Amino acid sequence: IIQNKYTDTISEAKQILVNGKKHYVDKEFYNQLNIGDSVSKKLYKLNAIIYKTDGRIIQYNLINTERNQ
Repeated sequence: IIQNKYTDTISEAKQILVNGKKHYVDKEFYNQLNIGDSVSKKLYKLNAIIYKTDGRIIQYNLINTERNQ
């Protein structure tokens, strides 16, 4: 579950806080996420699944920055 979102003021790199650890993510993926959403990604896979707080599920391709609802 996403606990917080950050933008580095110098490099403008995007980070999310999950389980107390910060993770860098690309801008397009970052923009899809809200605090409270849950994200699932299997190791070595190129897709992530975003479970939105409103019940929607978004499958997101991390390479092509596409989302499929």
